[in-house]
Amino acid sequence: MAVTWTASAPHATAVKEVQKAGIGSGYGASGASVFETLKWPGNKRAVLTKLTASGTYTTGGDAFNEATVGLKEIHAAFVVGSPTTNVKPVNKGDSSFTMLCTTPGTPKVQLFDEGTETANATTVTNFAVHVILVGI
Repeated sequence: MAVTWTASAPHATAVKEVQKAGIGSGYGASGASVFETLKWPGNKRAVLTKLTASGTYTTGGDAFNEATVGLKEIHAAFVVGSPTTNVKPVNKGDSSFTMLCTTPGTPKVQLFDEGTETANATTVTNFAVHVILVGI
């Protein structure tokens, strides 16, 4: 079984964190929306969302449907962190997290802990992270 990634509206604290960085949209996320559109330079779109995993991890990563967050392609992903528990990655107690989106148009999300990819068939249900996804 592969991991299914579900997008949901970002927590208000995550919205405040990106606003402090100067890339917030200036308004809070809509409760009906699974993402908030951000200001971003150039001809790119950026969205802030909360991703939650369910299932078991597949070595090499699991597919993510970028249309879920209003994008056609994902070119970069940034984890949003904060001292509050509302926006810290929730990942079974591991100390670090990296998200890689590969192959624009058919991205996969890979999970790493301190540089080592998560083992195949590891249960990652309820893993959650706030991310900024940049693309078109």
